[in-house]
Amino acid sequence: MALHYPLSDESRERLNREFWMNYDTDHWFFKIKTYDLLLENTEKFFEELGDEELEEKSVEAFHQAIESEIVFTFYHITESLYMLLGVCNSVVPWLEMKHIRVGEIADFIRETVVDEDWEDGALEEIFYPGLRVPEEHEGTKEESLTFISEYLSRMSHWYLDNDIYNEYKHGLRLSTSGGSIKMAPEKEPGGETGPVAFAREGTTHVYLEEEEVHREDSEVYLKLNRVMSGFDYELFLQLCYINYLLLDQIVRIRRDSPDDDPGDEETRIEVNSFHDFEIDEIFDYDTSKEWAFRLTYPAGEDFSGVTIG
Repeated sequence: MALHYPLSDESRERLNREFWMNYDTDHWFFKIKTYDLLLENTEKFFEELGDEELEEKSVEAFHQAIESEIVFTFYHITESLYMLLGVCNSVVPWLEMKHIRVGEIADFIRETVVDEDWEDGALEEIFYPGLRVPEEHEGTKEESLTFISEYLSRMSHWYLDNDIYNEYKHGLRLSTSGGSIKMAPEKEPGGETGPVAFAREGTTHVYLEEEEVHREDSEVYLKLNRVMSGFDYELFLQLCYINYLLLDQIVRIRRDSPDDDPGDEETRIEVNSFHDFEIDEIFDYDTSKEWAFRLTYPAGEDFSGVTIG
């Protein structure tokens, strides 16, 4: 089905001007900065605010809730980044963005981004279209593009692992808590346990996971797993900030670029450069905080249990 929007050239120009001038990149900056400040000053925030209802809550639970929100913000801002990345050079980006589906984003990431299989000049047309770098900054654009390509590839692995985001945005079907797990072998069946062989703790997301085990025509049988998933919020905070800078760059260069007539003197504009970012430092996170443990709920006899639908 084709959708038709009768628009004059003037209307298209107005739509594009309004979109780029009003695109709210600061929304992401304020959100990320607020979370960062709250986590650094949680106890001070509780003490100085003096809110009776807030004081009835746990400082630790508040900290965990903000940690969790950072993870959800990562998925949200990454989704926004890829939407904008896909439409920024289209005829009417604002309109195109309304029709992008999440599945299309995931397909694009798997087919192009993860393997860094970009068409020649594609990233430059997205982040630095028509930009001529001054002599004193020669080489910085190429180094920035190399960083962006590798960063998007590595960052996207976290975005594609989005079970948690689905559980969050579709009715908050998960909980956030402090979790810990220890595993140790039994010295003998039913006897004492030996030394701890595996131990993890930290802030976790807890949610249900379905896994198909049997199918008969239209009847599908699934087992339920309770998943406890740990994460390093500092990594996600870092990724959020870089994604904000990338979004800001896409918008900034289209908002600030002058419409120079041939023969006009060149105008300098300020852009975000990524040439001095150390990518290995960005992804140097605490791996001990990233873990998952699954506990399967036992099935009833002969596949008996709960039927939905």
